[in-house]
Amino acid sequence: MTTEPTRGNATAKEQVEFLWLAPVRNFRRRMIIWGALCALALVGSAGLWPKFVFCVSMGLLTGSFPQAYLADGRFHRELYVLFVRVRKQRWKLERFVQLETGLEDRPFDSFAQIFKSGEIMNRIWGLFDACVPWLGGDYKIYLRSASGKRVQAWQGSSDEQFNANLELLRRATGLNVERG
Repeated sequence: MTTEPTRGNATAKEQVEFLWLAPVRNFRRRMIIWGALCALALVGSAGLWPKFVFCVSMGLLTGSFPQAYLADGRFHRELYVLFVRVRKQRWKLERFVQLETGLEDRPFDSFAQIFKSGEIMNRIWGLFDACVPWLGGDYKIYLRSASGKRVQAWQGSSDEQFNANLELLRRATGLNVERG
């Protein structure tokens, strides 16, 4: 759990506490890694077009991710692509009546029961989840509204982050948890 007050000339009353859901992405570190990868590509002997494609693809890999947090009595979810926020959504916390958890089956589970290659494909899928965790994961946390609509608050593959985020949401919202 990370909290960060607003910056600027806000008085103590105007300061807003941000409760970030894990993992909290570090822009500076990601940009340094991206810059180092691009510098490495520029040293190579490949043509200009392959270098450009490599730099853009590494930018997509390192600079594209979701980030969720609680602030001002609202749940915020942002999506960044190439280090630029392309989508920001927010919902008032008072509209939600409960937290729900879910466990998603791996995509090749039914195939794995029949053929050994399905298990190998599931292991490859797990490796992909580890390399690019923001694209998915088995664990999910939802906020359920009174009308029955669900908002996905978090998705990932880490037990530690799942439990930390679930506890953070439970304490911040005061909602009951329904395990799925």
